[in-house]
Amino acid sequence: VGSEMCIRDRYQRRVRGETCFNEEACDKLTGIILEIYLKMGSATDAILQAPKRIRSRRYAQLIVVGVPMKLHDHYFRKYYGAFEALSVNPIAQPNSVVFSHKGVSKGTTVNYLDRSLVSEGEDYPHFRGTVDFGKSLSLGDNPHSADRELALFPHLPFISFERTKQRSLRNDEIDRYHTDGLLDDRQMAHVRYVGNEEDGCANFLSNLTDLVVERKCDSQFCHRLAADEFRTFAFEAAENVRLATTAPSDTAPSKL
Repeated sequence: VGSEMCIRDRYQRRVRGETCFNEEACDKLTGIILEIYLKMGSATDAILQAPKRIRSRRYAQLIVVGVPMKLHDHYFRKYYGAFEALSVNPIAQPNSVVFSHKGVSKGTTVNYLDRSLVSEGEDYPHFRGTVDFGKSLSLGDNPHSADRELALFPHLPFISFERTKQRSLRNDEIDRYHTDGLLDDRQMAHVRYVGNEEDGCANFLSNLTDLVVERKCDSQFCHRLAADEFRTFAFEAAENVRLATTAPSDTAPSKL
């Protein structure tokens, strides 16, 4: 579904027609989503305690693509009560809506895998506690919504590729109204802003790789990185790209 009728034939040619995302389409779509979550029940306990149940028709999130953010409130707000009753949180994104169980987010994965949260000698199945996040990064372009929980781990650097205009509007609101609940990445020491969405992410990863090769590798092999070195390189790469990038896509509509 989408704000325009976009039919892709077998050759992926795009045909535009009359508007098809309307009240009726939203009602049908929401009914299907509510039915799915009603049958699943709460997935929080399943994810944290019974991994086998996750693989049996249980989902951490459902994502509906092709729904512009500007249409979210108009079509979905009237169903918030029904979603609340099922402990489901609808999250608007630039061109999609994410339906997530309350208590389950992208941060749930970090908590599950984080070695520092597992007691010494404890044996956890299904990869729990197997990752050392000392040399890890989290990346996202919506730190105020869908990626918010990823951006809240002080020991895990978060690199933000949020659109410049979107971030500026939020920061203006924070400065003007002192709005509670909005994430202010300017006050978070482990967050670095790059912007420019996918292009910014690609440039950042390329720059980070170049820094590591230049400073830690010689003609024979690459030397092991310490955790503090990795964080330093990541922050330097983020600043390099932020300063060097003129972001043409920041003013354009976000892509799916």
